Amino acid sequence: MSDTFPPSGRAPGWIAIGSPFDCSASGRGEQMAPAALRDSGLLDRLRIPDSGDAHPPHAPDVRDRRSGILAHEQVLQSNRSIRDAVAAVYEQRCRPLVLGGDCGCLIGAVAAAADRFGTIALVLADGHADYWDGNTSETGELADMGTAVINGWGPPDLIGLADTSPMVHPKHTVLLGYRDDPDIAAGQEQELDRVPADTQIITGVQLRDSNTAVLVQELTSHLATETSGVWLHIDVDVLDAAVMPAVTYPKSGGPDFDQLADALRPVLRSPGLIGISVADLRPDLDSDATLTNRTRDLLVDLLTDESP
Repeated sequence: MSDTFPPSGRAPGWIAIGSPFDCSASGRGEQMAPAALRDSGLLDRLRIPDSGDAHPPHAPDVRDRRSGILAHEQVLQSNRSIRDAVAAVYEQRCRPLVLGGDCGCLIGAVAAAADRFGTIALVLADGHADYWDGNTSETGELADMGTAVINGWGPPDLIGLADTSPMVHPKHTVLLGYRDDPDIAAGQEQELDRVPADTQIITGVQLRDSNTAVLVQELTSHLATETSGVWLHIDVDVLDAAVMPAVTYPKSGGPDFDQLADALRPVLRSPGLIGISVADLRPDLDSDATLTNRTRDLLVDLLTDESP
């Protein structure tokens, strides 16, 4: 790695970036997450500075005819702004913590990381693969297709947010928490068929097993030898719907907060960690802020872990 950061298991050396991303352009709730996490005291607990929001929330829009993406120009411009904000954090020799709305914010963040470090890896803690495209996504929401764009499939203007394509090679991509539910819908099976064979998949059921941390450690160590850095994205719908219902697309069969923290610690302790993004929390479905505070506590736990 060309940049020298403070130890990755400690909060100093991070800078927060807000991204009130709502690729549904409906104002349904994800766009409130950055403000809600700030109000929860997250940044005070971590003792890290806040660079503010990289872009405004999205307004209602139509699905683009050519790309099939809802609010295409808005989400493209937002990702350009996120890319520039992440790049500015790297110029300060710090790591970015992106407080996102939905997963549409990930593309610009990874683009900046790829431009800075070259060959990088992505660990995606998510209940979904996000591997649809503008034609196959039922909603047209960019969050449905973020991993595919990062791996090099999608509209040229989104793929082109980084200097090279793909931003992350599929073999350097880990899907952490994708559900292997026996009742999986046919559409989800079709999405999984689109995921390249060399993508690493650790299922939601596996995340509930205490031994999975060893597997994540092995994968993270392997990725560190093959790449110049690892980006971690946490979509909170990776959590089981019973413990995290405040998301747009909840899924059963996932870990609880403690199980997720145990699985992610090897990534946080990696010297190759170059950034984190968190997404999909819906404060509008969390009237007493209990789940917002649990998300805050998860991030504080991970980012201030000083265990060997």
